[in-house]
Amino acid sequence: MMATVLMAQKHGVHYRLQRAITLPGVDCLLNVMVPSDRPGIEILDDWDALGMRATASNSIKFDNVRLEQDEVIGAPGVILTKDLSFWSLGYTAVYVGIAEAAYAYCLEHARTQLGYFEEDSAQATRIHRQIGELSITIESARRATQTLVLLRSSLSKTDLTYMLNQAKYLATEAAYDIAQKGLRMMGGTGISRELPMQQYLRDAIPGLVMPPANDRIIETVG
Repeated sequence: MMATVLMAQKHGVHYRLQRAITLPGVDCLLNVMVPSDRPGIEILDDWDALGMRATASNSIKFDNVRLEQDEVIGAPGVILTKDLSFWSLGYTAVYVGIAEAAYAYCLEHARTQLGYFEEDSAQATRIHRQIGELSITIESARRATQTLVLLRSSLSKTDLTYMLNQAKYLATEAAYDIAQKGLRMMGGTGISRELPMQQYLRDAIPGLVMPPANDRIIETVG
């Protein structure tokens, strides 16, 4: 029979463990599931993040929370042996989706604008160049993601980490780059809440700092 008393508080995506009393006294990392209404658990109303307000990652305070043995999932420490790379793959897919949506809207806007100019005019040439740059940006993110999906199961842990980081970087940078350039293409109307480009830009920004942050990725990939 095992029972644990937990005192901790989650900040963002981290937990600060203040005290854990475990019987029979074995130190280990446990994966557990407990009811949210268990005495001592307090979900704080502090989640108000840019581009993520429709999600929920509130801080949670644990104060003398009792954990029962049948609430432990798996053997002690087993969570560290699992392949959790799907989290990074999920992030990558989300931001490729944002990039795709922003790019599609840029294409729609460009087609409308091209109707106002002669095909060989300087204005039309500029629009074609802008779309060409965005096309290359999104294609890089697409190919990195597709390659990751195809090779993920056959890669070593080191190679998988490299490719996960590379794909996440390209996807999030593509989403941000296409959204901010698309907003500039649209001019003042781009910031209107009636149009989606401002939302794409807002939603793309968190990807730059979602772990691993892109600045950190550059260091590890290099």
